[in-house]
Amino acid sequence: MRPSRIKKTGIVGTIIGLLIIFHYIGWLAPIEKAIIKIVSPTSEQIYSLGVSIEERKNLNNPDELYKAYKELEKTYQEAQVDNVTQALLQEENEELRQQLSFFATSSYTHIGAEVIGRNIDPIASTLTINKGKEDHIEAGQPVIIGKGILIGKIARANEKTAIIRLMNDSKSKIAGTIRNQDKSIGIVEGGYGISVRMNFIPQNEKIDIDDIIVTSGLEEHVSRGLIIGTVEAIEKEAYQPFQRAIITPTVRFNDIITVSIITGTP
Repeated sequence: MRPSRIKKTGIVGTIIGLLIIFHYIGWLAPIEKAIIKIVSPTSEQIYSLGVSIEERKNLNNPDELYKAYKELEKTYQEAQVDNVTQALLQEENEELRQQLSFFATSSYTHIGAEVIGRNIDPIASTLTINKGKEDHIEAGQPVIIGKGILIGKIARANEKTAIIRLMNDSKSKIAGTIRNQDKSIGIVEGGYGISVRMNFIPQNEKIDIDDIIVTSGLEEHVSRGLIIGTVEAIEKEAYQPFQRAIITPTVRFNDIITVSIITGTP
């Protein structure tokens, strides 16, 4: 072996020996950590690619591909069901919380119920609930959601179920009052499931857009102060004794899932 090559080999051996000694002493720890940090992402990608290739090898069979597809489809469907169920539970819990908050600050007696059916008749607007005469439900009782928002009254009670006539039903009539200076009173009526209006308001009384309308307490079962909605528009005709207010209800009737029936008033 030539002297220069022997010299180089000795130098390399010395360097390797020193590196080994420095490693055990711990002097190379910072450099080693930096190298691992740089190399780690690349090694992970190589490993993932290897796994992916191996999985693809296992799915070369058409039957295996179809089976994997069906399993993914089932997992996706189950995830959808879980998401919808969770969203519905959150909505129902929030609605129940608001109803409980309302009754906690009032002296009404009430019964909670769930909506189990809806009338699709274009000239009617009703809901079916899972409580009836057995639960002391009877015709004429007011039905609310949230913090005292009136949606209608019980139209008919069966033994285990009952029918709610919503405010926009063509047969709905509720005694209301406007929270204006004159405390105007009138009759809140539905319009074939489309609109809600307040009739028989004295012509000389001043009404403004966005005035709040509540129950007047001038009818049996329904006490004063349950929220009905706000004034959207005013209709007046010359030489007529009454004017009329078009009402925007506070609630969307299609979104109702749980209700409370007021069975006793203060």
